[in-house]
Amino acid sequence: MPRNRRINPDIIPKEIYDHDFDPDRHFRLLEVWPEPHSGQLLGRLIPVTRPNIENHDQNRAQYWALSHSWRDASDIKDPVQINGWRVELNRNIIAAILQLGQDGHDVFWIDTICINQENEDEKSAQVIHMADIYTYAWRVCAWVGLDNGDWTERAIACLGELGTQPLDTLSEEFRNECLEITDKFIARSWFERLWVIQEVTLGADQAIIQCGRFGLPYATALAAFRQIYSLWVTNGQPPVDNSAYHIAWRTQHFVAAEEILARTQQGQKVMPFNLAMKLARMDHLGVSDDRDRIWGLLGLLPERYRYEFWPDYERVEFWELEAKAMQLCRSPLNALKEGEITQEELDHAARLNKEL
Repeated sequence: MPRNRRINPDIIPKEIYDHDFDPDRHFRLLEVWPEPHSGQLLGRLIPVTRPNIENHDQNRAQYWALSHSWRDASDIKDPVQINGWRVELNRNIIAAILQLGQDGHDVFWIDTICINQENEDEKSAQVIHMADIYTYAWRVCAWVGLDNGDWTERAIACLGELGTQPLDTLSEEFRNECLEITDKFIARSWFERLWVIQEVTLGADQAIIQCGRFGLPYATALAAFRQIYSLWVTNGQPPVDNSAYHIAWRTQHFVAAEEILARTQQGQKVMPFNLAMKLARMDHLGVSDDRDRIWGLLGLLPERYRYEFWPDYERVEFWELEAKAMQLCRSPLNALKEGEITQEELDHAARLNKEL
């Protein structure tokens, strides 16, 4: 079975990357500023010590970690100058930099730029530490694309209402209007990219969803998704042409990721892995490289799985990861025996599997 390969949508010369960079100990940040006369963006890549639980409060670098969709990449590119070299970046990325930099914070971590995508060893080393990059970011931005003016402002407002008000307290007309607008808003490709699941889940406390000029806390959006998902599970599936059905289906992976991370933090092993592998098998979640279906979720799992599935873009094939995942997946009955779940939770999971 041929595998997809990630192709960087931006045009980045290899000369901007420092040959002495140690991807196991460091990661790069992009600092940008406008050229005083022309206004062209200038930038430099700064290697910094990788944050972790021991050192993240010591000289902590304040940076935006950008979560974006590679599928939003268009043929329209604009030049910027990084480390003295001309770099052509997708206009969507430049729009995110300009929007987020308005408040004076102009240091970013952006995967397409800060990782040398042509260096397989560097990619492998950086992927294993992705959890730290997003967990210890100053802010995480889920950049879902450019806005469409008043309609986007209304969509963000509706998502905020659904995330802050109990659904049964909203009038039926207003609730249905909000659901319909939200349904259209989440049709953007960001919501169907597998990598973004762990990116916003790990940075949830400091994450925002931003669409051009308009945004809201990710926690608010997640509360909306959780409410709609709970309604779906409790009351059964609504008709497939129903907006609530579409939202629940398109956002269930964000709700599941929150559960996976919570169980991991509680010290569980069986259930987090089983749930993560269920996400990995969701075909509608896009990846540029099939192996990222597993590597793109490692940050949510107990540390042992990072070693079991150590990323290696040079040598490891997708079928090897898939075979190991099947071998390690264990029955929920094992989780019951090990005290990770109760009989009630097991019964609930069985009902949920039938509905999904």
